[in-house]
Amino acid sequence: MSDNIKATIQLSLCLQIMITTLGYGGNSAHVWGPACVLSLVNLILVFDHLLTEKQNPRIAILNGITVLFFMSLFIQFFVPAHLVNIPSHPELQITYSFPTQNIKLAIYQWILPISAVITIPQVLKTEKDALWLLRCLVFVVLLQVGMGLVQYFLSRDSFLYQYYPFFSRQRGITGSYVTRNMYANILVVGAPLVLGQILHLRQQQKKIWFGVLCCFCMLFCVLGSKSRTGVFLYVVVIIGILFYYKHKKLIILLFMLGVISTIFFFPSDVLERFNNSGEDIKYRLQHYHTGIKIIRDHWLFGCGAGNFSLAFEMYRDVPVKMQYFHQDNDYIEFIAEYGILPSLAGILFLFAWGISIAKKTSLNKILQSTTLMSIIIFFVFATLHFPLYINANRLFLAYLMATLVAMSNLIEETT
Repeated sequence: MSDNIKATIQLSLCLQIMITTLGYGGNSAHVWGPACVLSLVNLILVFDHLLTEKQNPRIAILNGITVLFFMSLFIQFFVPAHLVNIPSHPELQITYSFPTQNIKLAIYQWILPISAVITIPQVLKTEKDALWLLRCLVFVVLLQVGMGLVQYFLSRDSFLYQYYPFFSRQRGITGSYVTRNMYANILVVGAPLVLGQILHLRQQQKKIWFGVLCCFCMLFCVLGSKSRTGVFLYVVVIIGILFYYKHKKLIILLFMLGVISTIFFFPSDVLERFNNSGEDIKYRLQHYHTGIKIIRDHWLFGCGAGNFSLAFEMYRDVPVKMQYFHQDNDYIEFIAEYGILPSLAGILFLFAWGISIAKKTSLNKILQSTTLMSIIIFFVFATLHFPLYINANRLFLAYLMATLVAMSNLIEETT
C-alpha cells in the first residue's frame, strides 16, 4: 500500500470518528450517509491490497467472519412475513406488521463499523500508526469533555439540545435519553484510553498533573450525565488502573475532588438518581422479561431488525414511563430483533477476534491493556444500556477492536 493511499485512509478514519461522535451527529442521516460513503471508499482502497499482498492468517480469518456476520443480517429480507408479524402466544390476538424500512435502515447502519473492522488492521502496520489512531480516539474523548465543560460554565440555553448533550447548572445534562447515554458511554469507555496515554508519558511531573486534570474533568462530565452505570464504571476503572500502577495518592486526590464537585455543582439531581436505583432496577427487570418473551416467540428469525420498539409495545404487560425505543440490554435486544443465526455469527466473530489479539508483540503493554479494558467496559455497559444501538458508540467500539487487532499483529520490523 502506497504512502498516499495510507495517508488518505487515515485522514478518512479520523474524520469519520470525529463527525459521528461529536454530539448526536452520528445518528443524523445527513452525517451518517456521507460517513458511510467515506467508509466504502476506504474499503475500495484496501481491496487491492487484500487481493495482491499476503495477509496475516488471523486477520484474514477475522475479515471473512466479519463479512459472514454482516451477511447474516440480510436474512431479515427473506423471512416470511407471517413468521415475524404474528406472535405465537394466544393472549395477543392483534396482528401487527413491521415496516421493511426499519430493516433497511438497521442493516445500513452496520456498514460503517464493519468497514472500520476490515480497514484499520490493513492501515495500522507499525507502532507509530497504532499510537496515531489511539491518540485520535483520545482526542475524541477529550473533545467530548471540553464540549461538556464549555456548555456547563458558559451556556445559558441550547437550541441544539436534541443533537448535543447540554449541561444545565440546575439539571445536569439535558437532551434526549439516548444523547445522555451516548455521552456517558464514550467518556467511560474512553477513560482507560486516556489513562493509558498518560501513563505512557515519560515526564513524571507532566504525567501526574495532566492525569489529575483529565480524570477530574471526565468525572465531572460523567456526574453531569446522571448515568449511574457510567459513574460506577468510571470510578471502578480509575481506581483499578491507578491502584495497579501504584498511584494511590492520585486515588485519594480524585476522590476528594469528586466529592467536592458533587456537593457544589450537582447538589441534588445526581444523588436523587442514585436514591431511585432500587425502583429503576425493578422496572428494568420487568422490561427484560418482556424482551425475553419476544425472543421466546421469535427465536429463529427475530421480530425484525429495527423493530424492537414496535414489538415491545405489543408484548409489554407493565406501564411505560416514557416512549420506549430500546431495551436497556443490548444482548436481549439484538437476539430479539435478529434471531439466533446472526447472534451465533456475532459470537463466532468475537471468538475470531479473541484469537486475532492473542499474539504477543513488543508494543507498550500499558497501551494494549488499557485498550482491552476499554472494550471490556463497553460490553459491561451494554448489559445495562444500549450503546450498540447508538451509531456513534458502535463505531467507537469498532475502532477500538480493530486497533487492538492491529496492535497485536504489527509487522516484524517494529517488533
